[in-house]
Amino acid sequence: MTDEVRFGTDGWRARIGDTFTYDNLRRVAAAAATYYRDERDAATRGLVIGHDRRFAARDFARAAAEVVVAHGVPVWLTADATPTPVISFSVLDRGAAGAINITASHNPPADLGFKVRDDKGAALDPEALAKPSRLSDGAVYAQSKLALTMWSGHMALALKDNGPVMVAVNPASMLGSKMVKEAYGEDGGNLRIGADILCRAALSDEFSKASGLYFDNDTGRFAAPHPDARNPQKCANVVRVIEAVLSATAP
Repeated sequence: MTDEVRFGTDGWRARIGDTFTYDNLRRVAAAAATYYRDERDAATRGLVIGHDRRFAARDFARAAAEVVVAHGVPVWLTADATPTPVISFSVLDRGAAGAINITASHNPPADLGFKVRDDKGAALDPEALAKPSRLSDGAVYAQSKLALTMWSGHMALALKDNGPVMVAVNPASMLGSKMVKEAYGEDGGNLRIGADILCRAALSDEFSKASGLYFDNDTGRFAAPHPDARNPQKCANVVRVIEAVLSATAP
């Protein structure tokens, strides 16, 4: 069951280990990253992330930074516990799109919080985080394919010889799936092209030693995937976000 996260004055505050957990923090960080990236050009400008001296605040700040980076937003993470005014000044000094501050201010010591700042270092309306993403259907389609490639590579690295063969396959571009039709308004190619390569991947010896590789059916060979899919840390960050989303939406 997923905890309900309630925003109040200046952000979200809750009891550590009760509602303020890593899973919930990652959910909120993912929403914040999406908002800053899509609404405030954070992919170019970056975000400042800081924290206070409360229990595990540094660890929570690092977890938030991992999620934000996985969403394509560069981060300046403070070197240590940092006062809130210094974090706000850093936003201006760096020309950042805003800031995330892991602090509960005047709340009891057992609490921690997730505060957001705009590009002036001032409080950001938490309701802004509820805005839907402005990504086009095409961008969502492309990012979903990349996420699956990164997930496959991460699983292959984690399982090694102790699990099934994990191969990311591009069955072919612009096949006639419902997703392609809705995203691009085109009928696309014959779906049998994709079905054939997936059967070949599942049954032929050609793929039996290919765990962790990427097969591009547009060129008909194993190929280098997107650079992000070759970065183990980025792949791990994406998997954490996927798991957080699943935990938030699964019944």
